[in-house]
This record gives sequence, structure tokens and C-alpha cells, in this order.
Amino acid sequence: MEQVWHLADLEREGFGWRIDTLLSEREPQLPDFDGAAVAAARDYRARSLTAGLAVFRAARQRNLATLRAIASPDWGRSGQQEGVGRVSLCDMPSFMSQHDAAHRAEIAAWKALLAR
Repeated sequence: MEQVWHLADLEREGFGWRIDTLLSEREPQLPDFDGAAVAAARDYRARSLTAGLAVFRAARQRNLATLRAIASPDWGRSGQQEGVGRVSLCDMPSFMSQHDAAHRAEIAAWKALLAR
């Protein structure tokens, strides 16, 4: 449950917010998304897995639709992300993919540990 809600909230409040901000502002400052603080404040363990999956799915679909609609010149729109440095819209798909892969690896390791 925690992984799912983390992914859902990051998709909306991290990736989605960054994409929207990069599209609407010139050289914005993009704060870090403190996943640990958000998880503690929102008590992910008490939340519904089904609801978390639905929230993630809707947020990912929205972000992908937004990315697909970006005009070629806008892919270079950039800002400064706290803890990362300069980022551009063209970086967002890769960041999303890398983050997904890291969580898939964590889940696979967790499943392997449980299978022992």
C-alpha cells in the first residue's frame, strides 16, 4: 500500500506539478518531493490499495496526455529542481521511468524475501 500511495502522490504532486509548472513558468524553482514526510503525514498504511491504484492510474494517464501534447519547442523548457539541478521537460519521461524501475526493483526484492 505504501508503495502505491507514494507513486500516486508523486505522480500528481511531483511529476505532474513539475510538468505543469515547467509549461507555465519561465525558469521555475521546483521543490523536492519529500516522499518520506508525505507518507508519514498521510498514513499510507491505513489507505485503500484499490483507491491508490486508481489515483495513480488517473494521474499517470493525465501526465502522459500532457506530455504527448507538448509542442516540440517546449520540450526544452527548464527550471531548477531542488537536490537535482537544472531539469527540462524532456527529462520528465526518463525521470518517471527511472523512478518506476526503482520501485519495481524494491517490490521484486521484497517479494523474493517473502518467498524464502
